Amino acid sequence: ALNFGDRRMRWNRWKPQHASLNGNGAAALSASADSDHGASVVVTGAGGRTGRLIVAKLATRPEKFRVTGVVRDAKSRAALIKFLESQHAHADIVAADIRD
Repeated sequence: ALNFGDRRMRWNRWKPQHASLNGNGAAALSASADSDHGASVVVTGAGGRTGRLIVAKLATRPEKFRVTGVVRDAKSRAALIKFLESQHAHADIVAADIRD
């Protein structure tokens, strides 16, 4: 289980859903346990402080999670990839903007 303040999430019970990780919704995640290679997890706001740490934590457990991080632009994507490499973690990182 991961503990985010007063929210406790048990990954082995997750079905397709999403959860906001902070009050203002700056980082959110969605998970699906349908994969044979662990839960597929999408973390929006992955370029931010909280999102980046969540992506790194999940990505260090590839047997349990397939992680996709969503950031706003190519610069944030490059920075997150560099951070993950320093943590010896791998995740798919995509740049997306709802204004596009």
